[in-house]
This record gives sequence, structure tokens and C-alpha cells, in this order.
Amino acid sequence: MAKSRFIFIATVLMALVFISWPGKGLAQPEINIAHLDDAGYEVMFYALKQGIIKSPKVKLKFHALPVPGLIQAMSSKQYDLIGTASIAVPKAIKRGLKIKIVSLGSTTKEGSYGIFVKKTSDIKSVKDLKGRKLGIHSLGAANVVQMKIVLQKKFGLNTSRVGGDLNFVEAPPLMLATLLARGGVDAIFGFGVGFYKASRHPDFRLLVKTAEEYKKAFGMLTPVEAYIAFEDSIAKNPEAIREVQRLFFESKKYYTAHGLKIVKEVAAKQKQDYNYLKWWFEKGWESPFSLEKKWVDALDRYYQLAYEIGDLSYRPNTEKLIWKGYWEKAGR
Repeated sequence: MAKSRFIFIATVLMALVFISWPGKGLAQPEINIAHLDDAGYEVMFYALKQGIIKSPKVKLKFHALPVPGLIQAMSSKQYDLIGTASIAVPKAIKRGLKIKIVSLGSTTKEGSYGIFVKKTSDIKSVKDLKGRKLGIHSLGAANVVQMKIVLQKKFGLNTSRVGGDLNFVEAPPLMLATLLARGGVDAIFGFGVGFYKASRHPDFRLLVKTAEEYKKAFGMLTPVEAYIAFEDSIAKNPEAIREVQRLFFESKKYYTAHGLKIVKEVAAKQKQDYNYLKWWFEKGWESPFSLEKKWVDALDRYYQLAYEIGDLSYRPNTEKLIWKGYWEKAGR
């Protein structure tokens, strides 16, 4: 009897040691990540989704959502990390949402945004847009705000929604080309696949590369996407969020090094246009997936400019919007 009790107690103690041992016997916390439903994200997150880069500390679960789904996710707390427009973060915080930026995502390259008109249009310069209808995908989109900064700061157009020089017409991104072709608008703002297709349309002409003009006028291009986490989630498991920050950055390094190989595989698997994804990788976008100082400074400059043209109602303190986590320890 005594021997049986001894064996039972020893077994329990061994089990407790096993459970409490770091990395052993403990279930990995699952971090749910919501990102935009676009083939480009399959490239950016390839190494994480394929298990090439992984961690014993956390398990990542990705959810590809359309823009309305991402907006809804901001209020539902259904996901631990959510990709959203960087311009939306200070607005959400002002509304009372307790969130922090934990990683900076998609950043345009110089050749991936622009305004198109018909080849036969009498619009010859940016200033000729005054009084015209400009098709855009969303007034609240960070890349649209970046375009408005260029039009107002560099070309002198008033981009205010009310009483401004332009009549903005909102439509889904892939419908903008049809609107322009049919004369529903005088010009359209193209980005990503919209820019790619418009630049190859036989009846369209590129009026201005707004991303290129932004970089010329204001320096480094800004991340138009941010991944946010709720403050209570960070407080509950800061080490898990730090590990996700690290994994994101490792993913960026991997897709940068193996981009075209990944693009080919994703294009085949997702039944996407390889030439578009190749263009996207080489000339369209990049994702820093970091909080390195140069990117935070670029974001801060963007917020300042957005405030100056009236797209932000206050001048945010960018440092207070972010949670450095891994990047604080990394000393970058």
C-alpha cells in the first residue's frame, strides 16, 4: 500500500515537472491573424503558412478577409492581430478603441500607385483635374490619403471632400476601370492590381505616379497598412506577441530572398496571373513587417501630412500608438 502511494505521488510530481518545463507539455498559444484577402499576402506570409518558419512558443492561424470583414474585426475582437489601414489607427484610438500597432505592413513602391485618364481626355496635367470626377476605391484608404497629400501639397489642389477641387466617386477597385472607360468619371486612382491593369489598358494614359511624387516630395514612402493588437491581449500574453513580431520579420526576410520562386508557386496554387504577382513583388509592394525606427519615422511624417490636409482631426503621437515589444529588445 505504502509502495503504491509512493509510486502515485512520484508520478504526479514527475507530471507536474513535465508540465511546468518551458516548451514541454504546454499547449502553444494560438494567435489568430486577420489579413486582406489578396494573393500578395500569400507571398508575404508564405514561409509562415507553409511551416518553413515556425516557433515552439506560438501557433499562428491566418484568416484572409475582404475589407469589410477587416473593418468588422476591429470591433469584434475576434482576432489577435488585424491588418488595417495605417490611417485608421489614430482614428480608431480617438473613438476609444484600445489598440496598439505591433507591426507595419504593406508599403507601396514608387511605381504602384497612380492616376489614369483616357488617352483622348483633355486632362493634360494634374491641375487639370480641378472640377473633375476622380474614381477612388475608398476615401478612408491609406493609399488614397497618400494620393491626396500629393495632390494638395505638391500640385495645389484642395482635396477636401466638401468644397474641394475634386469630385470623388467611390467604387470597388476592379470597377474603376469600367467607370473610366464608360465615361462615368474623368480619372481613376489605381493601386495594386488596379494600377497593373490600367497601365496595360489600350485606351488609358497614366497622368501621374502619385507614389513616386510622394517619395520625391516627402522622402521615404510610408507603410499604408498596420497590424494592430488589442491592449488587453498584449497585457495578457506579451511574450506571444513579441514572438509574432519576430516571426513576421523572419517571414519578410524569407519572401524577400526567395520571392520569384514563391510567386511562381502561389500563382499556380491560387490560379493567379503570374505576371501580375511578379510585377507586384518587383515593383508594387513591400512589407517591412517591423517597427524599425526608419519605418516609424515615415509613418509619423505621413500622419503629420494627413493632419495638415485635414484627413486627421488631430496630430497623433506616433510613438504612443505602437507597442515595440520585440523591437525594443532588438534595439533597432
